[in-house]
Amino acid sequence: MSDDADIAGGEDVIDALLRASAAMLALVPASQMAIGRLRDGTPLDTILIRTISGVDQHILDDGDGIRRRERIEVSIRAETHRRRKRLRRLVQQVCNDAAGTIAGLHNVVVMTAGSGPDLIGPGDTFDGGEDFAVEFEKPA
Repeated sequence: MSDDADIAGGEDVIDALLRASAAMLALVPASQMAIGRLRDGTPLDTILIRTISGVDQHILDDGDGIRRRERIEVSIRAETHRRRKRLRRLVQQVCNDAAGTIAGLHNVVVMTAGSGPDLIGPGDTFDGGEDFAVEFEKPA
């Protein structure tokens, strides 16, 4: 991430949290997690992390920083309904209420921001999502 520190955001925070979790990696290998897009042919189960929206909250005092809030979706694709539920619950446990310096970003706070929808995906897979609000400070 050192070369991309200037473009780091909420996706990187969620990605770092999931990849740091031994429980998550036991169910979904790092090679089956991605930011932005999964490669064709990626085997199940998968985790895809995407930014839904973001807004800058400018600090009005003499600070040099900008507080940013991004809505991040974690899309889960699994072979079974129960597996999707288990993965969603684990994603919630790993990410919700995380705080501190994460993925090179400072004063990070992660909060759940909604679940769903549950869908039947390609090849009769079970798809679902978990959204997070990720706030952090970035240089102005």
